[in-house]
Amino acid sequence: MDKVFLKKLNGILEDNSSKEQFGVNELANEIGMSRSQLHRKLNLIFGKSASQYVREYRLQKALTILQNEVVTASEIAYRVGFNSPTYFNTSFREYFGYTPGEVKYKGSAGSNNSVLDEDSVSDPTLSPIDTNDKEEEKSSKEKTVVFSSVLILLIIAISYYFYTGSTNITPVTKNTIHDKSIAVLPSKNLSSDPSDQHFADGVTNAITNHLSSIKEFKVISGTTMEHYRGSRLTAPQIAKELNVSYLLEASTQKYGDSVKIIIQLIDALSDKQIWSEDFEMELKYIFAIQSKIAIQIATELQISLSPNEITQIDKRPTKNMEAYNNFITGKYFSNVKNMDNYKISLEYLKKSIKLDPDFALAYAAMADIHLFWGDSVKLTKELALKTIALDSNNGEAHAILGDLANRVEWDWEKAEKEYQLAIQLNPNSKSAYIYYSQFQYDVYGQIEESRELINKALYLDPLSFNALMRSAYLYLQEGKLKQAMTETEKGIEMDKKNGWAYWLNFENYIQQGKYDMAVDELAKGWKLSSVSDENIELMKAAYNRYGINGVYQWIIDYDLIKYGREASYNGYHFYQTAQKFAFVNEKDKALEWLEIAFNNRSILMHRIKHDPYFKNIRTEPRFLAILKKMNLGDYQ
Repeated sequence: MDKVFLKKLNGILEDNSSKEQFGVNELANEIGMSRSQLHRKLNLIFGKSASQYVREYRLQKALTILQNEVVTASEIAYRVGFNSPTYFNTSFREYFGYTPGEVKYKGSAGSNNSVLDEDSVSDPTLSPIDTNDKEEEKSSKEKTVVFSSVLILLIIAISYYFYTGSTNITPVTKNTIHDKSIAVLPSKNLSSDPSDQHFADGVTNAITNHLSSIKEFKVISGTTMEHYRGSRLTAPQIAKELNVSYLLEASTQKYGDSVKIIIQLIDALSDKQIWSEDFEMELKYIFAIQSKIAIQIATELQISLSPNEITQIDKRPTKNMEAYNNFITGKYFSNVKNMDNYKISLEYLKKSIKLDPDFALAYAAMADIHLFWGDSVKLTKELALKTIALDSNNGEAHAILGDLANRVEWDWEKAEKEYQLAIQLNPNSKSAYIYYSQFQYDVYGQIEESRELINKALYLDPLSFNALMRSAYLYLQEGKLKQAMTETEKGIEMDKKNGWAYWLNFENYIQQGKYDMAVDELAKGWKLSSVSDENIELMKAAYNRYGINGVYQWIIDYDLIKYGREASYNGYHFYQTAQKFAFVNEKDKALEWLEIAFNNRSILMHRIKHDPYFKNIRTEPRFLAILKKMNLGDYQ
């Protein structure tokens, strides 16, 4: 029965092997099982999670191709469903112990318990048939592959020599990127009034959102694209950095009640224009034009849109242009995450809703702001539900509801359902991937699935501070400390005023036993917050006298003086105090504060089961009682 099951499973994977979006959820649906049933079945047969099985299937398929064809590793990455050649190379090396480029020197090395071979289930030691008869054929094939590889390398070397005569930029090839990937450059405001930049950015954001709703597209997030505003890089250079095939440029000129939009679609590899058009219209037709632009781009790139995709693109967000202007201004200020801009953004969004009480996007934008700042869980949920009542296909609102179900309601089934729906509605939603990644590790301890999801978020938004920090956190849990530090370094470059990266560095150096460096990182992070120089020096004095445990004890005392037992910011400090007591091995106090955090529904409690801080109390009856109350099970 296992053989029949695996044969069917592998057949489905083979039919969808090149589809990067075809993951565990899609596989479970095709096989007629729930995600958890599929996971348990594969764990019973192979001792592997479902996501691990899918990835290893793709890696072993890649190995087979490399052994029998002369192709580049980048080309194979996309043929077997990896959206990033870099991630493919890393995964391949970790699984097989050598790089794709070294395959030709390794023969047919692979795992005996191959997921490609369903017959190996009944007899893992099963040997290949007619090995001696095929040895000569294999040797001949290997010689042909080596000869062809050398010949191709020689041709590339000669071509590169002549190419670099005029430039030292390595040419980008089609094989290194996703065919339907696109980045929308920040809009240029051609109006004489600088304040019209808000409107120009609104046009760009609308087009980006339309393209993001098309499943076949990979669309780079506007957060990352903002870093290219005013950039002097060429199209091929930007394409190489972002790993995309196409760039879209939009210039907007607003005058009176009319607007002119100039659009250029560029093949980023050749730096040649594919399509260009000028649109001049009254402002009341702006939504129709934005939709037309998205559909035209899909047409130019030979993408067939589903009826639902066309419906979503054609949907008019509001009939009130003044409401729309307030909305795009509010979105403009929300892009810069600080308290002053947060308040300004909310005022504009409130004006927008007052002018049009049925403006779903405005409610979603407000919900997102309140979720980010964590100032009102109740209001966040009300705004998200209002959004869905007006537009059930709003993926952003479903992602927010998923995050609330996870962190506030502790309803794991609902959270997973909402996350999956959010991604289905908007396959380019980096926020949904980030939230879902957090959920997979924090609640289920599925570090591989969490890594897969956060890598998707980073592909869509490589300069996202939030995604980088989440990636760094995962690397810390895996013990990959160098990779974690690389991510935090990128994060500090993106946002020099955020102390999160320094705290992760603090934990990183503690794992390495480099306590002096850990304390230095903590001090750097605290200088960005409200901690005074005097208190930083007191923390250092505690370290000099009592070691790293003294630092944690000092933080405990500092927080108790500052907060006491009063809830603040959704009970964050209750949970964090428990973490610190656990670190210094004050088990009873750690459990006491976890119970306080539980009773106050701390927004961090969903992490409790797999939080490394609590490893030393996981067998305590009081700890296990909390897990049971939260429906998190135990460690059986």
